[in-house]
Amino acid sequence: MASVKKGVDVKNVRWEVMKSCELKTIELILNNTTDELKPNVFQTTSWLDALNNGEGLDFYVCWYNNEQLLGYFIGFDSKKFTVKGLHIPVFTHTFAPVISNSLNVKNTNAVINGLLELLASKKVVDFKFPANHFNFLPYFWNGFQCQPLITYVIEGNYTDYLAALNKNKKREYKKLMTLVDTGEIEIRHDIPKDDWLRLFLETSERGGFKANIGALTSLFEEKESYPHRLISLYSKQHGYISVGLFPYDGQTVYNVINASLRFDDSVLKTTNLLLLMEAIKFTLDSGRKFDFEGSMLPGVSSFYELMGGFQVPVYRLTKSKSFFFSLLRAFKQMKDDRK
Repeated sequence: MASVKKGVDVKNVRWEVMKSCELKTIELILNNTTDELKPNVFQTTSWLDALNNGEGLDFYVCWYNNEQLLGYFIGFDSKKFTVKGLHIPVFTHTFAPVISNSLNVKNTNAVINGLLELLASKKVVDFKFPANHFNFLPYFWNGFQCQPLITYVIEGNYTDYLAALNKNKKREYKKLMTLVDTGEIEIRHDIPKDDWLRLFLETSERGGFKANIGALTSLFEEKESYPHRLISLYSKQHGYISVGLFPYDGQTVYNVINASLRFDDSVLKTTNLLLLMEAIKFTLDSGRKFDFEGSMLPGVSSFYELMGGFQVPVYRLTKSKSFFFSLLRAFKQMKDDRK
């Protein structure tokens, strides 16, 4: 598709909603669009359909003169705190509209406003934008609240990355590679489903949270439908001890799903480091950026920095018509303010 001229007539801009029954048409549209409108992996039908258990997606698409694609958004309704709305799906690093950057500011705002009008009946609309997206005023004018978040990114070539790696992390990595060289640990790219689920269950029990087994099962069973790198670590003594599934697109590999067993052994307890190093090597060797997915927790943030990540701001924009949902968000903010 040709690029869009900046001076479009907004009277000829039209949004429509397509359903999953038109999946082939939707995929044809996305496969034939310009590079600026190519979806990242989290905004593809294959990723989102897996997370929604194949129960259907809504494809909001914006046309100019009924033929030129100006933007789109793919999503589905789910429940959070019993409130149904457009919530950010689990394991999904970005969840936001994709709008042509060939438009001027006025026309971009008009396109965004058209989408928000379509979503006005939703009790909750929750977006998380990719890095380097800064046009948030149309959302603010429509009542959205903005929350800044931090992710950590690595880019460049692997040789330079390894040379600059923190000395302690480099030492831990060398000890783990010694176990690989002696055959005590194998680096694999597959894992039985039972072991996949077992690792996440044990990790969640240790961490005091509930693993989303439904989503983990769906993403595992449908993993051939979206681009990813699966890395697992197999120990001769303990079996599978660590696994990570790293979805990627043309620019970035994302660290969103991984699990590791806990060991008292000083080397085995750092197996997550080996998992990440393998993922980072794959990423940089392929010319992509590695995105740690981000965390605002001090300990996790420090670890990402020690691993060579640098901070990049991302933004979450939320609008709620539910008093109950807004009350819960306000309560969480009060707890954060008292820290």
